Amino acid sequence: HLENDSEIPYRDQVRLRLSMEESREFTLRLRIPSWATETVTVYVNGKEVLTAEPGTYAAITRIWNPEDEITYRLPMDFRLTKYEGADELRPFSRYAIEYGPVLYAVTAPNWQNARMIGWSVSDYKKWLEPTDTPLVYAIRQHPGFALVPYMDVDKEQFSCYPVFAEDVYPENEEAKSSYPIYDTGN
Repeated sequence: HLENDSEIPYRDQVRLRLSMEESREFTLRLRIPSWATETVTVYVNGKEVLTAEPGTYAAITRIWNPEDEITYRLPMDFRLTKYEGADELRPFSRYAIEYGPVLYAVTAPNWQNARMIGWSVSDYKKWLEPTDTPLVYAIRQHPGFALVPYMDVDKEQFSCYPVFAEDVYPENEEAKSSYPIYDTGN
């Protein structure tokens, strides 16, 4: 039996404990998710046993004892996954915003405004203001908008693929005004 005492995505620490009647040899394979942002070091009973790259499995073959403890960190950060499909808004791009295993949604007064947030791929993190709720961010420049884990969205209007301007028209104010992406939604 393997007990998991972890709080992913709220903390990046993983602690696993073996609960078994007697010692025995076997291979334990730990999935190291591709969203981990760096090489993962795995410890057994506090001693380093191996490192593994994101998107692989860490395989540990040994004689395991009751109450052996496996610990490691799964470092997380924000990342963008570009949307390609029927609901594209050219010349702009839409991206899913993710953090570790979490898919985010932009919540807003209505889903159209949530979709048309208008930030840039290069500086979107600057728009995020942590709130008192873990993993939830207020969005600067847009009062009433928030970045919320999709798993926590209930009745709010939202979009999981907001539009990113990608600096398409950074210097051209006339072109900016012809696209609703630059509207604050107020």
